Amino acid sequence: RRLRFVPSVDPAAAVEAISDLKPGSTYVITIVGARGDEETLQASQTLKRWLLAGLGSNRKEDQILDRHMLLVTGDERLARTTKSECTFLMPEYARCEAFTTFTAAALVPLSIVFGWNIVERILAGAHDMDAHFIETNPRHNLPVLLALVDFWNDAFLSSSGKLVTPFTDAFSSYATFLAAVQAQTCGQGAGKSGAPAARSAPAMIIDGGKFGNYDRVVYQSGRSFASELILAMETQAASPAASKCLGAEGTEDAIAAHDDLVCSFFAHADVLALGSTGSREEQGNALGSSTSLGLSSSPSFDAASPRSPLDGSNENEDTADGNRPSTLMICGACDAFTC
Repeated sequence: RRLRFVPSVDPAAAVEAISDLKPGSTYVITIVGARGDEETLQASQTLKRWLLAGLGSNRKEDQILDRHMLLVTGDERLARTTKSECTFLMPEYARCEAFTTFTAAALVPLSIVFGWNIVERILAGAHDMDAHFIETNPRHNLPVLLALVDFWNDAFLSSSGKLVTPFTDAFSSYATFLAAVQAQTCGQGAGKSGAPAARSAPAMIIDGGKFGNYDRVVYQSGRSFASELILAMETQAASPAASKCLGAEGTEDAIAAHDDLVCSFFAHADVLALGSTGSREEQGNALGSSTSLGLSSSPSFDAASPRSPLDGSNENEDTADGNRPSTLMICGACDAFTC
């Protein structure tokens, strides 16, 4: 089972998504959140024509579409113009892209690809976070604390943006998802009645690249950027399925490499907070012996790591002023429950 997304209005994206698929074993789910989403409907028409061209020789059009297409929408007008058997009308509270994950808009394709047992774990994790938010004291409430950190960085530190840097490959799309949620929840100019809505201007979400690829922008820029570093303590390479592929020695190597990544994760936070003075010895003196292990594994300040021609050859160019805000988000493992 394979899952393909066609979020782009470029017709080439739809062609690329179906290039190696067979119409007879393909199910197309079109998600239209509200009115005015003609681009998505146009992409759906492209896929509809592809299905009919591949399956329509001896079968009626209605039979093909009933078995191979589903419309999920929050537009009541559009829902009335399509067959009820092939349409799911989203409840009113979910008619916003940021909150469609736990409606049919996302659960249907996830169930088809991963199976309902995995989707149940995703729902259980969401319920666990809801219960945590409602029942936990604000002092230990994770959503509340993260919101207060963002408010502090924006209001008091005048942060120009929030650089989201995943140190786990499975979180590589998290920055894009976070930007989409923020755009949907904080970027509305009018309420449901059409009256102007209260405007908020949170810090812009910036993709920091995996494993701190863009960290020089944060360390050496004259602007203030808040950083959010994300890491899973357990590597997915140690899972039973991955261990079968890697073997015992390969799994040990993967765990050792992940340990180095954890060191780099904490070293980045150290340099953001305390800065560095360029040379390896000076970095160790500035940050103390407790962070020397992390710095030895940090690709950004490792003299032995490959350098771009733009980096120069002078070690003293690798300097950072410090006093940069950062938030560290650490989870035990990246699995369906955590996501």
